[in-house]
Amino acid sequence: MKTPETLSEAITLLQQKGYTEDFNIQANCVKCQNLQLKISPEEFLIDKFYRFEGDTDPDDEEVVYAISSDKHLL
Repeated sequence: MKTPETLSEAITLLQQKGYTEDFNIQANCVKCQNLQLKISPEEFLIDKFYRFEGDTDPDDEEVVYAISSDKHLL
């Protein structure tokens, strides 16, 4: 399978694989605004991640994580 070259390609690929919710990293958890759900690190696994760096500025780095949770089946 081809590795996605952009953040949007990675998100589309993960959605096609069944990762449907968007979580954002908080101080000590990940939070899904859509579900009003917070999950602590011990409650989920990182299944896959994709890292993207900016063309001209290393500070333009983006990372997208695919996570799953046995406790919070989504």
